[in-house]
Amino acid sequence: EILSLVGGSGSGKTVLLNCMIGLRTPTGGDVTVLGQPLTGSLRERQKSLRGNTGVLFQHGALFTALSVAENVAFPIRELHTLPPDIERELVKLKLADAGLQPADGAKMPAELSGGMVKRAALARALVLDPSLLYLDEPTSGLDPVSARAFVDLVRATSQSQDLTVVMVTHDVATVKALSDRVAVLADRKIVALGTVAEVMRVDHPFIRTFFELDIPTHIAPQPDEVIDRGT
Repeated sequence: EILSLVGGSGSGKTVLLNCMIGLRTPTGGDVTVLGQPLTGSLRERQKSLRGNTGVLFQHGALFTALSVAENVAFPIRELHTLPPDIERELVKLKLADAGLQPADGAKMPAELSGGMVKRAALARALVLDPSLLYLDEPTSGLDPVSARAFVDLVRATSQSQDLTVVMVTHDVATVKALSDRVAVLADRKIVALGTVAEVMRVDHPFIRTFFELDIPTHIAPQPDEVIDRGT
């Protein structure tokens, strides 16, 4: 499924995401990912998640001194598990899955458009075939056409690769277009969890304000999506 985490500015979305991906230690409570509790040092937490999770950061977070292909290959090289020829073929495959051409692999991040940066970052996040993918504001900074295209890519990728996706976003249109379920973070807790339709019926000030925003037509779900997803 695709689960969206929404909340107002300062509500703790990014903090919670960082706890889930092992970059931050919670001051209280426990974090369990894929049935495994995240404990120990930063290195130990990241080791327990490696290979099973992928992360697409808000602005792509590509290494500027590395080519696109080298960025995508980086997680593989960290594990030292594949010979160079297989690595190159896997990188080409993941670039294609993300909608990029083989020639794009030779480009540097500074040569990419915003949409291409997101696609390259997605290819890197998926190169180890994780079962769980985290997306941090996946359509932030994209123009309407690129945003709609990236939403379509995420939906197709999640279905074809049988991924579970946790997406942090403030964009109501992306939430409605992609989410199977929505978790609303407010008042220092999850105040609602369910389908978009179920969450919209919850009487909470933030929920009323969030879903009353105008929905851009470039990402709004089509009628058959509304029926299929119960939204």
